[in-house]
Amino acid sequence: MNLDLIIHNWRCFDSLHLSIPDHSFAIVDDNGSGKTTIISAFYSLYTGQSWPMTKFSESLKRNSLYYGLITAYPDWSLTGQINSNGRLINKYQKPTFSSPQQSFLSHPKVFTYLPSDNTWLSSSRSIKLATLDNLLSLCYGEKYVSALKQLSKFVKAKNELIKHCNVKNQHIQNDEILANTLSDKVLEYSEIIWNYRFAFFTSLEEELPKFQNWIQNNSLPIHIKYSIVDIHGFKKQKLKNKENTLYNWSQLWRKELIVGKTMFGAQRDDFVFQINQTSVESMFSRGEMRLIVLFIKSFTQEILLQNNPNVSIYWLLDDVFNELDNKRELIFFKQVLEKSQFYIITSTKKINFKIPQYSLNELIKK
Repeated sequence: MNLDLIIHNWRCFDSLHLSIPDHSFAIVDDNGSGKTTIISAFYSLYTGQSWPMTKFSESLKRNSLYYGLITAYPDWSLTGQINSNGRLINKYQKPTFSSPQQSFLSHPKVFTYLPSDNTWLSSSRSIKLATLDNLLSLCYGEKYVSALKQLSKFVKAKNELIKHCNVKNQHIQNDEILANTLSDKVLEYSEIIWNYRFAFFTSLEEELPKFQNWIQNNSLPIHIKYSIVDIHGFKKQKLKNKENTLYNWSQLWRKELIVGKTMFGAQRDDFVFQINQTSVESMFSRGEMRLIVLFIKSFTQEILLQNNPNVSIYWLLDDVFNELDNKRELIFFKQVLEKSQFYIITSTKKINFKIPQYSLNELIKK
């Protein structure tokens, strides 16, 4: 049974009524036709979140005051409206039940691929971490998500305290006591995040030799250099899962007042994929960079299935097969997509493996 989806003021469309097939398929159409608009709406409808690396305000059609993603199910929708203060207020609701007769009401884990993922490993530290955290949130669930939220809360509080002290230009003992308390909390939640990230990178590095089969290349082994920042503001490689370190918060506090921000915590981590101490982005082609990102995401899928064998996995892949030859398309299909319950691919060219393919016009409900 197809999913009726009505889109209002979402990205490039004023209003559109779609019939989404309940089987995996590809949208094959020209650039600028609105393919990404469709899968971004599908993603937000399932997750209640904005399309990765964007905000809901960026999906609101220009000069519009509201948007709506409406289904035939009365209690499944995502809407947003600009309030009197000019702020976009979003409202998301989805049923908590599912049944075989209502397959679209399942609650899957949704993986994505965006063309910008091609440059993920060479992006800024903040973008790299944001994408990594999105993946680890999928495979490790609420414990990881909660640690991220708590870390963000205490880093924000500490930054506000630093700003407060610098504005009044005096640093009294009570301020330092509060700073030490906040530093303890930053450390507490950073250690949780460090342990998850370290375990992920350690397991991933053990699997990376399999990536050579994906790229048909017997290159040197790929290593992951995962770095955290110590209390002096210097990077150091994370070498083991737990480190017993005594922290001189007073010394850190003095430096943070000079710099004007929190200098310590998991929010300042970094990682590099290297071959013989040279970053892979300096050695791989664009197609190979695309494949290594897909390999990392497929590895995340494997961890998720190990932790929860009954979970449903959906993939939304935007222009994923550009720069991949037929053999590598088939490898990705066999290694990843066949293990998922549902996927939508967008492309400007016909896809070579067997999958239903529609133009955007064919998905519009007449």
